[in-house]
Amino acid sequence: MGKSVGYQIVYPNGCKELTDTLKVDELRRRLNDLSSSFDQIIEDETCEADTTYDLDSSTQLSKHEGLKGLFLLLVSPEYTQHSDIDIRLRVGVCICKMLKIFCPNNPFSGMLEERSLTKNTLLFLLACISQLANVKSKSDVTYPKLHTILYICCQIDVFLWCASLEDEVTLFDCIKTAFSIVKNLNVWAWTEPTIIRQMLLDMVVKVIAQAESLLTREIIIYILELLIEPARSTQSEQHTLARDLIIRTATHLEYNIQMLLQNSLIAGNVEPQKETSQQTETKPKDNVDVDELSDSDTVSEVQEPHSANPLGEHAFLIIYALHTIQESLVAPVLPTIELKLKSPSERERKRSFRLLARLFSEPVCFITIAKISLVQNYILNQKYLTLGEKLACLHLHLKVSFVGK
Repeated sequence: MGKSVGYQIVYPNGCKELTDTLKVDELRRRLNDLSSSFDQIIEDETCEADTTYDLDSSTQLSKHEGLKGLFLLLVSPEYTQHSDIDIRLRVGVCICKMLKIFCPNNPFSGMLEERSLTKNTLLFLLACISQLANVKSKSDVTYPKLHTILYICCQIDVFLWCASLEDEVTLFDCIKTAFSIVKNLNVWAWTEPTIIRQMLLDMVVKVIAQAESLLTREIIIYILELLIEPARSTQSEQHTLARDLIIRTATHLEYNIQMLLQNSLIAGNVEPQKETSQQTETKPKDNVDVDELSDSDTVSEVQEPHSANPLGEHAFLIIYALHTIQESLVAPVLPTIELKLKSPSERERKRSFRLLARLFSEPVCFITIAKISLVQNYILNQKYLTLGEKLACLHLHLKVSFVGK
C-alpha cells in the first residue's frame, strides 16, 4: 500500500505493488494481473446489477473510492510516458477498465487538478488509439490492447470529455484521431467494418454536438478538405466518414461552414501584393486550355491556399462537393459567387463560371430558373471578357439552356 496525491493506493486482492524499480518484464506481469482483477470487478458489478436495483452514481462512486489512489498512479507520467510502448498500452487498458468501473462518473471529479488530469488522460488514450493506424493485421501483438482501449472508450463515451474540457486543441486531436484510424478500418475492424465505421461516426457526432461552441476554423477546414481531391481518391474511408459526418451534423456545422466559405470567397485566391503585379504583367490570352473548360478540377490547376485565405481556390471545389451532399449548406453562399463573376481577376471569373456551370448541370438543381436567367443575362451582356472566358460562358450557357428546358 502506498500513497498517490493524498489517496491511499489499494491494490485488488492478489495484485502486487507497482514501483519505479521494477524491470519491464515484471511490470508487464503486474499490469496483466491488475487488468484481470479489473475484469473480475466489472463482471461482479454486472452480475450485481442484474440482481439488484441500479445504484445511483454517487453510491457507485463511493463504492470504488478506494481505487482512486491506484487510478491516479496509473495516469501519472511515470506510466503514461513510459519508454516501452507495450507498457504504455497495457497501462491504457488498465485505465480504460478502471474508467468503466467508475462509470458514469469521472474519477477526477472534485479534485484540485481535475481539468489537467482529465485532459492529460484523454490525450494519452487518444495517443494509444491512434496506433491503430499502424496496425497491419489482427495478428499484430498490439492489436488486442488497442481494440480494448477503443471499444471501452466508445462504450462509456470517454471522448465526450472534450466538451467539458472546453479545449479546442483537445477537440481537434479527438476528431483527427477518429479520421486517422478509419483509413485502415478494414484491417483492424473486429466485426463488420460498416458496424465499426458507424460506431466511430456516432462517437464523433456526439462530440461535435456537445462541443459545437469549440469548433474552430482549423477543424472545419480539416473536415472539408477530405471532401475533395486528393482525399476523395486516395483516402476513400476518410472521405466517406467526412461526408457522413457533415450530413449528420449539418445543423451544428452549417454556420461555421458558410462563414468560412463566405470569407474565403471575399478574400479571393491571390494575395493582395501579388494581385497588382499579375494584373500589370498578364495579358489576355486567345489560346484556351481545354482543361479550363472541363467540369472537374485537378490538384495541379488549383492554386494553393495562403495565410490570408486558408481555403484558397479549394473553396470552389468544396462548394460543389457540399452541394452534392446537402444543398442548404451552400445556398447562402451563391450571391457571393455571383459577385465573383465581376471580379477583376480573370482566373476568379473563370472559376466562378465553371462552378455555376457544374451546379446548373446537376440533374436536380436547387437554383431557381429566375436565378439562372439572371446569370444568363449578366454573362451575355459583358463586353470585356477574354476569349477564354467567352468560351467558358458559352459552355455555361449551353448547360443552363439544357437544364432550363
